[in-house]
Amino acid sequence: MLYSYHFHNKHLLFYRKVNNNLVNNFSVREIGFNSVPPELKQIHTRDIYIIHYVTKGKGIFMGNSFSEGDCYFVVPGELEIIEADAEEPYESAWIMVKGRRAKELIGKCDFPEYNSVFRFEKAKECGELIREYLFAENYENEFVEACKLEELFYKIMALHFEYYSEPPKQTDNKAYEIAEFIEKNYGNDIKIGDLCNIFYLSKNYLCTIFKREYGVTPQEYLISYRMEKARQFLALGDQKLSIAEISFSIGIDNPLYFSRCFHKRFGVSPTEYRKNINKNT
Repeated sequence: MLYSYHFHNKHLLFYRKVNNNLVNNFSVREIGFNSVPPELKQIHTRDIYIIHYVTKGKGIFMGNSFSEGDCYFVVPGELEIIEADAEEPYESAWIMVKGRRAKELIGKCDFPEYNSVFRFEKAKECGELIREYLFAENYENEFVEACKLEELFYKIMALHFEYYSEPPKQTDNKAYEIAEFIEKNYGNDIKIGDLCNIFYLSKNYLCTIFKREYGVTPQEYLISYRMEKARQFLALGDQKLSIAEISFSIGIDNPLYFSRCFHKRFGVSPTEYRKNINKNT
């Protein structure tokens, strides 16, 4: 069903939402388009993948600037902080998908593992596709509508596949399960030995299949994921968690070690990063 919402005057939001799940491990939940007011700021945490295609204007997502022709990508459970430019507020079209199959398909397109902004030459084409399906005449029933939105998702994925010179990689299911376990338990004390026991693999074999799939060891993947989580916590501002509390929340019980890891990844200390974020908000 098609819904609409007026921010005010010419700033509009349209979205088409369905509740019918065709496949248990995959569903397209929503598509939409909006033209937002200047300096609109939104903060969310949701359990769904969202691919936004920016068709006009500018904004900032998680401290990263975006403009026409960019995508900003949302992954489940990650903090989202989005702000429209004061002079040229953005317009974007989006598609929301959920389920394990969705993660696998998106992963084959080499999307980042975290909330991010990236350039995509076919962003405008994807935006036009979404608008075409968004404003189509009313479908006969919810099942038909769900089928149409799934059709749209595969058309968009085809455009992403075509963008890369190499064919999509085949996912190693065991490596995927290990990565999924890390993402769900990053706040705990995870050791390689624990992963070996949980997945019944030797240390050498576990590291081999994981690095073949993700290009890094499980330990490196864990550190990288923790740092991205910390970056999102820091973006909340000074009124939220302290540096030590952030360190503990991502599974690192030594705040000094956390600061060193963060500086190595982002080139600034957690405190400096937070100050820079606050200057832009």
